Amino acid sequence: MHLLQIEQNANRDQRTTSCQSYRTHLIDLNILCGIKDTTCVSLENINLSPRFINSPGSGFLKQYQLDSLNTIMSLRSFNLQYKPQLNLFVDGGLRTGEYTAIQRHFGMSAGVTLSWILFDGKQKRMKERQTRAQLNSIETYKTNFQLQQELRKQQYLTELKTYEERNILLLKRLSEYTRILSDYKKEMQAGQLSVIDYILILRDKIQAEQDRMLLQTNRQLLTAAFNYWNWEINYWEI
Repeated sequence: MHLLQIEQNANRDQRTTSCQSYRTHLIDLNILCGIKDTTCVSLENINLSPRFINSPGSGFLKQYQLDSLNTIMSLRSFNLQYKPQLNLFVDGGLRTGEYTAIQRHFGMSAGVTLSWILFDGKQKRMKERQTRAQLNSIETYKTNFQLQQELRKQQYLTELKTYEERNILLLKRLSEYTRILSDYKKEMQAGQLSVIDYILILRDKIQAEQDRMLLQTNRQLLTAAFNYWNWEINYWEI
């Protein structure tokens, strides 16, 4: 029984270390979220599920649409200077160095000016070629992003399926450990089994439980990543 007490003390020490790590990460989370409260609370358990979107658009594609519109509007703004510009001006005032007959020094003028660029050294053609190159680059980046996005989502779905299979195996493994420990406990109380054998199986069960917790955490992270890359365009239109 002394070995069991040593094992229990070791587990208590591990639990204290885990609690300290939890408090540290909780404070880091509060700092990240701008929360001033330093009370140690238990975080709510969540169970994320993959969100499948049937919408053909993606919120991430909005940036390419905006870049294209910005490039087109820049070209249109540049081309405004090539249109004929008709300007009307009116001017009036007083110009004199004497105060006598001051009324004769009042005057005004009006006129119309017409300006039109006839030759610009092929600047307009170069600007149009530059705009077409930028639009082609934006479309290439957009296509490449869509390809990477689909590959990421397929990768995450494949890994999620693997996690589900591993979770089933771990649950079955934990069930077997529970049954074996129950039998070992009876045999140990009857003096038919060594305490060391019982502790070895107990350690294996604890390790399996830790593996399942890590598996569930990684599954939640992977699901969040899948939902992130599956971001639909409606979120941009709020």
